[in-house]
Amino acid sequence: MFYATHRNKLTITELTAIFFATALLVLPFNEFSSLSILGELSAEAAAYPMLLVVGLYSVRMLLGKIDFPKHVSFIFLLVFFGWIIISGAVNFQSIIENFTKGRTGYNKYVLQVILFSFMLISALAVYRLVQRQWREQTLFMLRRWLLYSFLLAATYSLIEIPYILFGAGWASGLLELINPLIRSEEGAGLYGGNRLRSVSGEASWFAMFMAFALPWLLSYIFTEKGGKKWFYVGLNIYAIFMIYLTYSRTAYAITAAEVMAFISAVTGFGGLKFKKYLVLILFGLVISTTLYMVSTDRPYERIEEIVMSLTTSGEETGYYMSNIGRMGSQKAAWRMSLEWPIFGAGLGQYGFHMPDYIASEAFISDEVRRWVSTSEGTTWASVHGIYPRFAAETGIVGLSLWLLMWLTLCWSIWQRCRLSLKRGIIIELTLLISIGGTLLVGFNADTFRFFGYWFLLAIGWAYVSANSPIQKTVVTS
Repeated sequence: MFYATHRNKLTITELTAIFFATALLVLPFNEFSSLSILGELSAEAAAYPMLLVVGLYSVRMLLGKIDFPKHVSFIFLLVFFGWIIISGAVNFQSIIENFTKGRTGYNKYVLQVILFSFMLISALAVYRLVQRQWREQTLFMLRRWLLYSFLLAATYSLIEIPYILFGAGWASGLLELINPLIRSEEGAGLYGGNRLRSVSGEASWFAMFMAFALPWLLSYIFTEKGGKKWFYVGLNIYAIFMIYLTYSRTAYAITAAEVMAFISAVTGFGGLKFKKYLVLILFGLVISTTLYMVSTDRPYERIEEIVMSLTTSGEETGYYMSNIGRMGSQKAAWRMSLEWPIFGAGLGQYGFHMPDYIASEAFISDEVRRWVSTSEGTTWASVHGIYPRFAAETGIVGLSLWLLMWLTLCWSIWQRCRLSLKRGIIIELTLLISIGGTLLVGFNADTFRFFGYWFLLAIGWAYVSANSPIQKTVVTS
């Protein structure tokens, strides 16, 4: 449980804590499928305990016990939500006329508004939980449950890695046995491309989870002592090795950014106590890279291919067509934002308008041709980036509000955590780096259904609302 109790009877707050801890535990499971009524949220295993969290929060709202964050970032979020509604009203005529792949613009808009509303309420529910129970150990509790979550994924990958690297028959047999228990029918087969996806639906989705979780795993190196420290050094080596095996360029970039953020902050603001631990992090990176080299065919060529793939000029790389699709869809979104610069085209409307804005040269990609097809059952067009998506669907005003929300929150966290660094506290820096890594995911993924955004938002609100960097108070329910 998130907080322990010594009573036989659980309070509403303690029940909420149990469900929130469960959501953290199953966060990387995002190819789950059960209640189709939840739409795209049905794939997120964390959605099910969060339904209970939101339900309990709603009961408190009906009782008049509502606590809202008293931070400017919350105001920006509310204004952003209002802007989504205004954008929909301004584009109402266009939205009701939109139709493709058997879906109407009105249906898509309403479902996306409902999804956004649920995520917003989820953030408020988690905020109320941690803000009213804020303790010295709150961030450590969050870290512990993310550790448990990673260990679940890591255990699964102990079977997956022998299959990826050596094609082990016993491993493929076990994966075929386990996958139907944690995945939808469509995703229960063996994953192609010799890429690690762990318990997530795709390698890039697992990379999303790791962008959220890796800073918390790295922080153990700074806070543990003796044999435990070396255990966590080994665990981080394994975590980074798993990230390498995703062959996700986004994962590589975010991992590098998060490690460099730790090194820069500790070197610039931390005391001598922390600097010796940087050697352990660098040691872990060297060992992880060595493991990658040993386990991968053509290791140097593979790294060169990944670097070259960052531009569309490297036609000889295996990433060329992927780049065409991703860059083509993002460029189409930015072109769309120029057409609707203030209000955008309406939330969820990118897929209806994308064929009019995609560059002709992008049609060499089979993926793009499937996106522009109007046939029912074909793949829905992806923007491959939450920032170009919000620019296209809510206008530059909407995108600016989203960015201002995060920038103001991050600035407030930084103002507090840099003082904590000088006092030898690393856990608060971890929160900031986790937010930064998760926001970098937005350059590759266009969904806001990932609970990592909303959990970090809630924890960030609670942290900046505390009277001190770590407030030692207990508020009973």
